[in-house]
Amino acid sequence: MNTRTGFALVGALALFAVAPGTFAQNTRGCNLPKNFPCPTARIMDFSVDKTAIKPGESAVISWVAENPGAMEVTPDIGEVVARGSSRVTPTATTTYTLKVGGGPDGQTLTKTLTITVAGTTARTVSEASA
Repeated sequence: MNTRTGFALVGALALFAVAPGTFAQNTRGCNLPKNFPCPTARIMDFSVDKTAIKPGESAVISWVAENPGAMEVTPDIGEVVARGSSRVTPTATTTYTLKVGGGPDGQTLTKTLTITVAGTTARTVSEASA
């Protein structure tokens, strides 16, 4: 296969995909032409390497989402991209929530995990959102 021809073909497809006036409004959750369905977001993984730690220790939270809209991990982490990880050092037992926009019918998908910190009580919702 001629690489140059393959490139021209890919370039032509890219030009078609970005032609003015062919995009649906962003309220659909994607910028595909109206006659194409938007892919639905899915949470593929939301996990932690250690579910129980001692005070002062850290754990690594990892996530993978497919076709996501806006994403965030709360508390403490904030906005994230489709694939990533974050080292956390909670001072008390904490439940983390991954929120992914773009689910079926525009739903926000959620998944939770809890890291138990020995000798502590769970953070309350008001503490977790601060």
